[in-house]
Amino acid sequence: MPLNLSPEAASARDLAKRCVSPEGDLDLEILLSALLHSTHLKESLPELRPFLKEPKECRGDLPEKVPLAENLVPHLSKLARENPGPITPEDLFIKLLWSPPGLDFAEENQLPRDVMERALALLKNTELAELPEGKPEASRAREPTSSRSTRSSLGY
Repeated sequence: MPLNLSPEAASARDLAKRCVSPEGDLDLEILLSALLHSTHLKESLPELRPFLKEPKECRGDLPEKVPLAENLVPHLSKLARENPGPITPEDLFIKLLWSPPGLDFAEENQLPRDVMERALALLKNTELAELPEGKPEASRAREPTSSRSTRSSLGY
């Protein structure tokens, strides 16, 4: 089942695809960076800019498909199944950042929990008391990041 993205989220996805080198995979950092820097999230989430650098395009033409990093496949598949309507940049960003690979990224890049919580609260218009429990460094099984996997059903 393909992801049904809003036009703005689809544009960010397309930027992310152009930022994947011909021998590389579309990984979480590229996708989050494209969502942050090519949508209105750039103005909404200035605290995240130091952790997610502006993506650099490696390709002139938009590839029809790019391989996904293996650790993204289950999360994007679940997102596609659970969200039949257009997925906005906010929803995609939040779901990816708070996924196990997103929490691993936060830990590895020293993204403070309070910055993540403020971003979530801002994007979801919720009180901080309603945010998910746990810490980014909570123990999780590590997922491989270097395996290549083309998943045409997700639209990548």
